[in-house]
Amino acid sequence: MLYPLIRAGDILLPTLAREVVARVATGEDVGAYAGSGVHHLRVTNPEVVDPWYLA
Repeated sequence: MLYPLIRAGDILLPTLAREVVARVATGEDVGAYAGSGVHHLRVTNPEVVDPWYLA
């Protein structure tokens, strides 16, 4: 598998954009593949780092 599946709470960053706009994956994003145009960050312990704050 080349690209990981997106989970709820993952942080998604576009690779080609005029402005860096991070967003947190929500319902419609879950289960999709993070493609080549997206940097994908996963918070492994949301009790320590809040993904909404990090984004």
